[in-house]
Amino acid sequence: MARTPGAPTSISNMISILCFLVLFPSLTSALPTSSPAPPNLLRRDNVRETCSPRHIYYREVYNGLAETLDRWGPAYLEADFLAACRLKKGQNVLELASGLGTLAISAKKIVGASGKVVAIDISDKAIAKSRQAASQQRLQINFRVANLNAIEPVLHRIRLKYDAIICASSFQFVENPTVALKAWAQFLKPGGRIVFDVQPRHLQGDLGAIDIAAKQLGFPPVIGPGAASAFDAAQDIKGYIVAAGLEAQVERGKTLQGQKYSREVGIEFIRQTMENDLYKCYDTTRLEARSIEWFNKIYDRNKHSDGFVHLEVFFWNAFAIKPA
Repeated sequence: MARTPGAPTSISNMISILCFLVLFPSLTSALPTSSPAPPNLLRRDNVRETCSPRHIYYREVYNGLAETLDRWGPAYLEADFLAACRLKKGQNVLELASGLGTLAISAKKIVGASGKVVAIDISDKAIAKSRQAASQQRLQINFRVANLNAIEPVLHRIRLKYDAIICASSFQFVENPTVALKAWAQFLKPGGRIVFDVQPRHLQGDLGAIDIAAKQLGFPPVIGPGAASAFDAAQDIKGYIVAAGLEAQVERGKTLQGQKYSREVGIEFIRQTMENDLYKCYDTTRLEARSIEWFNKIYDRNKHSDGFVHLEVFFWNAFAIKPA
């Protein structure tokens, strides 16, 4: 899942992916609350059966990225995340959306032989590479393949309680923040913490426009942001944590990089996306036109005087602590 490491690449690779996940201020107020799909807009009536579920899309994406995408970029990101977990020898750690296992391996070196580390990712290719990397370092880590939104059966079979649960740069993929946190908290020890980072409340110009257009046309969304669209200020994140029965701490993380984003790049991405098999059940002509219309509105609202949108990529660092 997100933050999958691989052959060394620069931070710009990670930023390029984030550009498709978080770009512009949210336009969620414009989303329709309800919009049944008119039959003439769909190529097939059984749209939910023929469209790939979102988790299958992400599995395919990150299987493809497993060979090439550097997970962390600068080393300080990993160091900061591990420091936030406050790990000690003998503790148990669960990492969700573990990618190629870089963070899980580092955590195992901290907790030692007496501590247990479990790492779960949706990509079977990433998990296979993680196992190989851990084996080469003679580290015992329990790697499992599972969907981030359906991990409870796997965790119940493992039968462990954890001092720390880590979800690094992947919380935007949860379908319901409070439900996810409440489910994960079942496996925390009293006083244990869930450590995660989230992108601020942004609907990206390209994929976000596709999701808006799909909802307006009555199509079920496939690719767009998950929990990322639910966060604006730190208070929003705290609300989800408190609703899950946990104590909340949220702080702004470091800015990763500034970057310019052009209108042409976004429109071309939308057009290429329409060729994906995920959209084989949609009237892609209508969906593409409506998506580009929305993208242009978002872009015009956020562009600077030089004609580009200027991105500042950062994360909220969040800690959900189970009362002792």
